[in-house]
Amino acid sequence: MRMKFFYSSCFIGVLTWCMLLMACNKAPIPFGADGGTDPALSYIDDYKVELGTLQTDSFVTAGHNVFAVGYHNDPVFGVVQAGAFLQIDLPLSNPVKDQNVAYDSLELVLQSNGEYYGDTSLPFYFRVHQLSQKMENDDPDDAAFYNLRSFAYAPSLLGQKQVVISPKRGDSIAIRLSDALGLDLLNKFKTNALAIREQKDFVDYFKGIYIGTDTAICKNLYYFVPHINKAVIRLHYRLNGVTTQERYLDFTINASRHSNFITGRYTGTPLHIFTPFKKELKASSLTGNKAYLHSNAGTLIKISFPQLLQIKELHPYVKVVKAILEIKPAPDTYSYPYSLPTALNLYGTDDDNRLNEVIRNADGSETLNGDLVQDLLYGENTRYSYDITGFVNKQIQEGQFSKSALLLAPVGSTGDNTLQRLVINNQAVTKNIQLKLYLLGL
Repeated sequence: MRMKFFYSSCFIGVLTWCMLLMACNKAPIPFGADGGTDPALSYIDDYKVELGTLQTDSFVTAGHNVFAVGYHNDPVFGVVQAGAFLQIDLPLSNPVKDQNVAYDSLELVLQSNGEYYGDTSLPFYFRVHQLSQKMENDDPDDAAFYNLRSFAYAPSLLGQKQVVISPKRGDSIAIRLSDALGLDLLNKFKTNALAIREQKDFVDYFKGIYIGTDTAICKNLYYFVPHINKAVIRLHYRLNGVTTQERYLDFTINASRHSNFITGRYTGTPLHIFTPFKKELKASSLTGNKAYLHSNAGTLIKISFPQLLQIKELHPYVKVVKAILEIKPAPDTYSYPYSLPTALNLYGTDDDNRLNEVIRNADGSETLNGDLVQDLLYGENTRYSYDITGFVNKQIQEGQFSKSALLLAPVGSTGDNTLQRLVINNQAVTKNIQLKLYLLGL
């Protein structure tokens, strides 16, 4: 590295700094309105940063009220496939009991949450199946379903539809389901059958649905939420009387019994060196001098500063006045149909590579989100910036045995409700990641 620093009139002081920091960059820093300088302040603009990609073994996808469905082959990250398992709740009341009603149709109703992965101009193909297995773990009270958890479903289709989706418009989608199921449901409500009186009995009768896609046709992945009033299945019927009235009965999702099955394949990408479904950390030097974050694939970026304690050699007393971590996405990795996450969080971690405390601003009132700046003209100044002064000073205080590091992760650390995708070059390639230190030395 090269270093920019302020120097006093003392030749010995300058010589000492030069000997210690001969590999660093130099540039004076103005402080104060008059543009003056302080000889005790110095600036390092490209301190050593190490990057790695952490593959998590699995992540929770239950209870997020978002359904990930689709298939996409990303040239950087490989294949990602997703489908949603839903347990259905009974309506709050039964307005059909003992009524003169006639069946009309049964629909799955969804709404795009605006997020997507891939080219939205291509058609999307829904395939809906009825579950043949209850959505339960070995402990029935445990609803912590993970991305690799799947449930058995009938091979026959309950419904299907091909459609072009405009996610940013929040498109609503209605998929016609089996009339045989619809008629049976209406008759059970009309006769107030045992199967529809209690939720536990209803789940025995209708265990839920799986929403997937045809991977031979589909090239994109979307994220959906329930329709208005949290409805996911709508039973349309006609109430006969003096006049015929069009009515419907809405079924909602069970708040804790729905999850997304998300899996991937890294074949033909720099990430192929990872063992599938195993927690592993790989240095960026092993993955094409790049580090990779992908929410649906469960990969995070680990950031560490192995030479941080060397700044203590500069002075008997040295304090980091400010530490700014600046991250620039690797060029040509986020052009359409891909985009950058608008916000990413930093978490503290250690050798166990667990997400510990989220990094906050100096007074602890706000979580740092990167304050993304996008250079729409040239892209050269597109960057995330984090003030990690507190973290850096804490690591220095911990001393030579400190294992502290950072993990760059999606906001909220959930991996199934949207796509968060980022690639960073390490310092062997470019200055895509820089630790900028402002030091006070006495």
